[in-house]
Amino acid sequence: MSLETITIAEEPQDLSPEQERILAQLLEAGQDLDQAREWVIDYVEPAAAKFAVSGLSSANWVMKRLAECEADEAEVRAMIDAEIESIRQRAERILQPIARKREFFSLVYGPQLEEFAKDRLEGQKTRSLKLLHGTIGFRKSPDKVVIDDEAAAIAALELLAVKDPDVYADAVRLRKEVAKTVVKTIFQVNGMRELYTLPADIDDPSWVPTVAAHLEGGEDKFYTKPEMPEAVQR
Repeated sequence: MSLETITIAEEPQDLSPEQERILAQLLEAGQDLDQAREWVIDYVEPAAAKFAVSGLSSANWVMKRLAECEADEAEVRAMIDAEIESIRQRAERILQPIARKREFFSLVYGPQLEEFAKDRLEGQKTRSLKLLHGTIGFRKSPDKVVIDDEAAAIAALELLAVKDPDVYADAVRLRKEVAKTVVKTIFQVNGMRELYTLPADIDDPSWVPTVAAHLEGGEDKFYTKPEMPEAVQR
């Protein structure tokens, strides 16, 4: 029969009343029992009365312990940062050829995919085509306000603001710049697509309206959404 090394667990060390008090305080604060007990045994004298910072020596003792914690934390965080940076650099090296490969297929075959989607979707209400490995289709970009003449647009909006300040007052910012988002809302609310200059004198026969701003419709943007079906094994 072979000899075996038998490890006998050490009996838990009895704690003094002061150690028990501090341990209870740590547990109440949510500390782990085993870890808190270890700290109490290491740093709280069993025979000591209730510890108190009563002079330079005791104050420095506490500050030294806190400084040790700060140094330990800084060391660990530095190690974590170094490891994260190392992982990031490795990931970049791995991802670079994947990105170049994606760019290759997008540049070479993207236009062909777009034409294929146009042909297949022509005359249909749906704007996307579901394929085995993803979806291709078209999305309409949002309409945007185009300022054809900044000064003319400001003048037109300021004149409108005089007539209806509740609607038009926010369309021109204090620095005399047209707020396009507000003008877009004005266009949408009023069913407008163009903003014209307004005459200083409505009876002026020589006045010719010009477009100060207009709403430019969003363009269809082709997109691809590659997906690897879960059932497909690479």
